[in-house]
Amino acid sequence: MDRVMTICYGDRRSWDRWEAIDFFSHGAAACDGAEKERYTTILLKLIAGETICADSEDAEGLKFLREDNELTWCGDDPVDRTDEEHAHTAIELTLPTGLSDKAKACWDYFDGTAFAYEYKGRLVVTDESLDLAECGDGSYEAPFGAPRWVTDSWEELERILEETYDDLEADGCL
Repeated sequence: MDRVMTICYGDRRSWDRWEAIDFFSHGAAACDGAEKERYTTILLKLIAGETICADSEDAEGLKFLREDNELTWCGDDPVDRTDEEHAHTAIELTLPTGLSDKAKACWDYFDGTAFAYEYKGRLVVTDESLDLAECGDGSYEAPFGAPRWVTDSWEELERILEETYDDLEADGCL
């Protein structure tokens, strides 16, 4: 599945490319004026194969997308039970290849159970529950959920992964 990110009216959203093409082609057909131009601009970028498609050149890009990583999709959408309206703006990213070998080995240990997202200007790493924010009170009606880690940089995540690697190695897990 080919994942893309669109930025329209400042709203960032991650989708399957064909789902986005369908949405923006219908939007362009149903609108006129400046709104039609926005939808058409994004639609043309999607058709051209771009991964990040904005309605204007000055749209804010991704803070955590680097030359050595890319957009991805684990197959399920993340959740934010504290702000369901904005959960779709989370953009899943691969781990940068430029991180240390120790950090990459730790990430590999969590293969299939750790996912990195840019969400609300932060780097959020979830477990397989895909919770983007702390939620719940631990009761049956509102079970507790939280991301693994929330950081402000790849360097901070690299440090956390290296420390976790050391802990896993000390415990005989690696």
